[in-house]
Amino acid sequence: MQASRTLCVETIVRSLVGLAHALCMDVVAEGAETEEEMAMLRGMHCDVVQGFGYGRPLTFDTFVSFVSQRNSVGAHPGVRCLDPPQEWGTPAAARACQP
Repeated sequence: MQASRTLCVETIVRSLVGLAHALCMDVVAEGAETEEEMAMLRGMHCDVVQGFGYGRPLTFDTFVSFVSQRNSVGAHPGVRCLDPPQEWGTPAAARACQP
């Protein structure tokens, strides 16, 4: 039962991503919590993926410290960059919808 539900969810998400890209829209997938979900969304070429799988919310002081460290020494260990990886290429809207 769970496998068929997962397949249905994946089919719906894949369809929505495809529709958005066909309409020259970038896709922001919100709520990715597991490595499996993040990999699935990357495989579907979502333009931006966010959620607890990338990091938990930070307090203001922790955020300021994080940004300061990131700006001075690079990415904070255990926190992935919020920009899509280079291997994803240019977002669909930029590829297909140039004037």
